[in-house]
Amino acid sequence: MFNSDDAANAAVDTFLGKLSDADYAGAAALVCAPSRSRTTADSLEAEFDRYPRPWTFAIDASSYGSGDSGTANVTITPAGAAAQQYSVGLIDENGWEICDITSGWL
Repeated sequence: MFNSDDAANAAVDTFLGKLSDADYAGAAALVCAPSRSRTTADSLEAEFDRYPRPWTFAIDASSYGSGDSGTANVTITPAGAAAQQYSVGLIDENGWEICDITSGWL
């Protein structure tokens, strides 16, 4: 059984997998309701389609302080390109959801 950190990291892994597969609609469907107006399939495509595929990705660090929100620092390494660092914000209302993805680590 997952603990809270495992479940949150699994949500990040699923989200990054969708981005890696260029499934921007699928990734956008994993975004929390308050962020859906700004984190759309189109905005995700604009940010991530520029990276050559295939990718590898890793969760480098994560912090889920209060149990219902947290941040994961991730590295995306596109084929033949420099590694890119992102910070992923999450909330847990009825399962972990992505609420923010920003360039750089927090």
